[in-house]
Amino acid sequence: MKIPRVIIDTNVLISGLIIPKGSPFQVLRLWQAKKFELLVSSNLIAETSEVLRRPKILKKYNLSLELIEGFLQLIHLYGIIVFPTKSKVEVRDDKDQDILDTAISGKADFLVTGDDDLLVLASDTKVGKLNILTPREFVEKMNK
Repeated sequence: MKIPRVIIDTNVLISGLIIPKGSPFQVLRLWQAKKFELLVSSNLIAETSEVLRRPKILKKYNLSLELIEGFLQLIHLYGIIVFPTKSKVEVRDDKDQDILDTAISGKADFLVTGDDDLLVLASDTKVGKLNILTPREFVEKMNK
């Protein structure tokens, strides 16, 4: 079986890093175990970096800049950078267009998200073979 190509939404990446339990954390553990290839875009990396560096997030989760830099470096080193082109699929929230375009341009097998504006597209035939799943659904599917 080929290794799946997966794009993880910013909300899942961040939750997996700052909360060391639960489905988002398990998604990152699956990536660490090389169970899938991680697809990323420069916008996704920039958004992840920006959110993690917010003073409120740094303080609330007691994050160090070293931890954040290390995490972003892992994504740069081991993620596959995709340069997305605009897809024909429209999303309800314009902020989600980049991740969907990256998933489609990168021929992702899965898009893992907790965002309802993306999850609603799971049954849309325009996304082709892209499976849009919650972190829990993805972990269950990968552990079968």
